[in-house]
Amino acid sequence: MTQTHGRGRNAAAFTLIELLVVIAIIALLIGILLPALGQARRSAQAVIAGANARTVAQGVALYSTSNEDYFPPSYVYSPDEEGYNWRLSDQRQSNPNPQYGYIHWSYALFGNGEVPANAFESPGAFHGGAPRTSPGGDVNDWEDNQINDVNNSGPDDTVKDRQVPRIAFMGNAAIFPRNKFNVPDSPQFTHRNRLVRGSEIQHGATTILLSEISDANGWRLLAASEGGTGVDRWKCKSHRSITPFTTTASGSGDPVPDAQIFQAPETRSKPYRYLNPVWGDGGTAALVKDEDLDKPNMQGVIISSPLNVVSRRHNGKANFAFVDGHVEMDELLNTIRDAKWGDRFYSLTGDNRVWLPDELKRHNQWEDE
Repeated sequence: MTQTHGRGRNAAAFTLIELLVVIAIIALLIGILLPALGQARRSAQAVIAGANARTVAQGVALYSTSNEDYFPPSYVYSPDEEGYNWRLSDQRQSNPNPQYGYIHWSYALFGNGEVPANAFESPGAFHGGAPRTSPGGDVNDWEDNQINDVNNSGPDDTVKDRQVPRIAFMGNAAIFPRNKFNVPDSPQFTHRNRLVRGSEIQHGATTILLSEISDANGWRLLAASEGGTGVDRWKCKSHRSITPFTTTASGSGDPVPDAQIFQAPETRSKPYRYLNPVWGDGGTAALVKDEDLDKPNMQGVIISSPLNVVSRRHNGKANFAFVDGHVEMDELLNTIRDAKWGDRFYSLTGDNRVWLPDELKRHNQWEDE
């Protein structure tokens, strides 16, 4: 008779020490792999956002080709409820037809199907991008505590902007003018908004067309607080473009009386200048540090210093599309120091020359931290 000697039913089991070793190894591998996976994900998001920026820039080029070389205005007011229809006479300081909402430059590109709406989004951005100022009747297009341009909270079917539902890119205001083409109507103003032709921009390869915008504080980086009963309410300003230049009279670079333009003795021959890249926590000429973007009291600073909305999502950098159609990733400060926003405030009439950083340094009018 053959006798079989068994090892016992627990002979093949792991000991507690072995289990702990295996768990420790798995945890170590996860700890090693997760940062790499996270970095790969962020890199992929940056690539997709750059590709979207290129698609949008190509759409702008197609628009210009079909419209006598003109770039679209940032936004306009329409006398009609539908379509890309607007009259120059309607573009006044107050909205003549608020029930029709804004017509945004993005609508000029996607309204006829040339550029898909999702090309205006950036992966990783808060809900893909900022909402419309007046989102309309779809609750998914609104944000918490948002009010539209007629001060209603959503969803609100009475007014809807002709704009993509979510936008993560804003145009350079020196190229995409605001709607105020014929105001103020006074002899003291020689700087009025105007449409810009591509042929006017001599250095298209080094002039920013549009920028990826930040979501550090969600859509509220583009919002103005309107207040409310017991809760803050916010009106998004995603229809505007980014103003890169400043004067002593207006941080936003809007048309100002000639007597109030930048008048430093050494540099009074040009009305506009690049914003000094000096970090601060207030004032119209302050750039906000990354760690301060989330502070609730920053919204007024963001609005008055529009360059603060430029994204720093990709390791401190953003995607910038240039007039010639190519896309670069760069830091905001570099775009200012290298004068990549242009050498003229093209979208304003009159003397629209801009003092560049190198020129300001020579006149001791430039601080750089």
